[in-house]
Amino acid sequence: MAISYPLLRSVIPFPEPERLLAFESFHKGQTGGLSWMDLEELRTASVQNVAGYSSRTWGLQTEQHGHVEVVLSLQVTGEFFDTLGVRPEVGQALTRDHEHQGNQNYVWLSHSAWVKLLGGSAADFARNRF
Repeated sequence: MAISYPLLRSVIPFPEPERLLAFESFHKGQTGGLSWMDLEELRTASVQNVAGYSSRTWGLQTEQHGHVEVVLSLQVTGEFFDTLGVRPEVGQALTRDHEHQGNQNYVWLSHSAWVKLLGGSAADFARNRF
């Protein structure tokens, strides 16, 4: 599950920012992120959504012998977009079902990445070109 990094660099109009919490691990004087298992343990009845992510860099090649575009992306939890109040323009929404083993063959792109890398045509999307 990857999304284009520019989404996170922009201003996100979250309706209740005071309800957001950020967590990091602390071990032997060093800070770091949480594992996916840590995030799973945070999912309790008192936590509405867990919007976790880890960053990755990919090489995207849209033509067989074409240019390779370096794409900064994030691997995210199923509630990530719901927590931020973001809905896809086309296609299906990201859900917790996408987190299950063997169900990670999905990519959500920012609008600008969709237009730049894939032409951004909703008609092509409807014909299952992508």
